[in-house]
Amino acid sequence: MITLQDYYAFGSGGSPAPVWPPTQPREPLPPDPGATGTQPGPPEASCWSSNGDYIRTEPSNIPTAPDRRWHRGNFCGVRVPGYTSSSCLDKSLLFTWELTDNSDDQMRLAIDYYVDVCGYTHLVLSRPQTMNQGRTLADLIRVALYAKSRGLFVIIVAVSDGAPFADAIPWLEACLAAGCLDIVCFAWQADKWYQPEEIVQGIIDNGEWSHPRQLLTTTHWGGGYPGWAESCACWDAVTYVQWGISDRFSFQRVLAPYLDGHYGQCNTEAPIDAVQSWLFKCFIAMPPPMFLVSSEEDAEAEYDEPYQRLERYGDQKGLLATFSSPDGRVSYLNGARRSNGRVW
Repeated sequence: MITLQDYYAFGSGGSPAPVWPPTQPREPLPPDPGATGTQPGPPEASCWSSNGDYIRTEPSNIPTAPDRRWHRGNFCGVRVPGYTSSSCLDKSLLFTWELTDNSDDQMRLAIDYYVDVCGYTHLVLSRPQTMNQGRTLADLIRVALYAKSRGLFVIIVAVSDGAPFADAIPWLEACLAAGCLDIVCFAWQADKWYQPEEIVQGIIDNGEWSHPRQLLTTTHWGGGYPGWAESCACWDAVTYVQWGISDRFSFQRVLAPYLDGHYGQCNTEAPIDAVQSWLFKCFIAMPPPMFLVSSEEDAEAEYDEPYQRLERYGDQKGLLATFSSPDGRVSYLNGARRSNGRVW
């Protein structure tokens, strides 16, 4: 009997490996924002500066080839010609979690554009969202295998809504056996769904399962919710007694053996001055080689107001967010385009 992996190797017609970076640049980014005092209207609302006092120098040490630790992707923001979304108001807008809800033709169209035109190297999928859509493990593997055939690193969100990491292990084991898993994210919006001690234990459980299998581990913090997301860390009396975690520095130090990186979700309306300051506060507590992905800089806003927010402004905000780390430790989930339109 033909396996899913064999099926995609056959059904893709031997899809060529991507040429990276793509030879043709995309549309250049807008000029860097000037001081506006208050947030301007769309589309400039996506990337604006309150006082113009932000870092404008490109960091060093950016990988010059696809690198599993340096995220290049767009979680929600790419407009794909001919694509029909199942959930977005703008039907051409790609929200990567819904790829498991797409037909094969639509899924391949979206991923091919994502790789060949945008030059992205990382794709985020979600086990909880796959189930929320009424889809199955086979659908998740179907998409992840095609993504791998196009050279993408695949990130799978394991759990959400308070579920323990153990619930995801059967799915993760199946994805690993199929050869379509690179990074395991413990939970999306972890600070929304879990108490601090549950987050710490979930990260430990992820690391203990993933690291022996040569997989990277991450977690996602949902900015805008009450809690500790502004530090990409959490603590309380229980974490102090059980693990000695009492601040953002001890959180990162204790969990460094289990946790490779963070996705830090910023308020999409925040000025770039504040975004850079917030990111610096987060990564300064993270011991190398732990990485930080500046998450969803404009994704939620583009999903909610797709005709008011434009991809190039979201990409611009993502680019400037990376400038907060002079040694290149901050990459970005929402766009990866330099000012000249080429992928970075």
